[in-house]
Formats: sequence, structure tokens, C-alpha cells
Amino acid sequence: MIHSIQLDITKADISFAAPLSFDVKISAGPVTVGDMFKLYRFENMLYTMSMSGREIKKYLEFSYAGWYNTMKNPMIIF
Repeated sequence: MIHSIQLDITKADISFAAPLSFDVKISAGPVTVGDMFKLYRFENMLYTMSMSGREIKKYLEFSYAGWYNTMKNPMIIF
């Protein structure tokens, strides 16, 4: 939903946003502002900018580096 709104407002080709909370449930019915703050707890501003494909790739790699702990060297088990 966040990406859809950002893309619609800005007419951008791509959208980046902080991840939503993983353990929040919003019940059926009207969605309130309070529900949105439970789901998306970070206060954010919407910015548009021009970026090259290389800049986008570097941004994504930087972002993913914080989520995954990749193996740097082969692990030797004795």
C-alpha cells in the first residue's frame, strides 16, 4: 500500500520504503490513522529524486547488507 501511494502521488518508476512491522494485525473494517502507525511505525517524508540504474543498485545492495549476514569465507568444521 505504501509503494502504491508513493508511486501514484509522484508518478515515479520505483519506490523505496522502510519495512512494515511483521507482527501487527489489522482487523477487517475501517482503517484508522492509529492502525497505520501500528503497521508503519516510522515517521517518513516523501522525496522524489533522479537516480541512475547504478545508483539504485548500490542503494539496494547497501540496504540488503543490513538484512543479511553473508558468509565472507568458507567455513571449516573440524
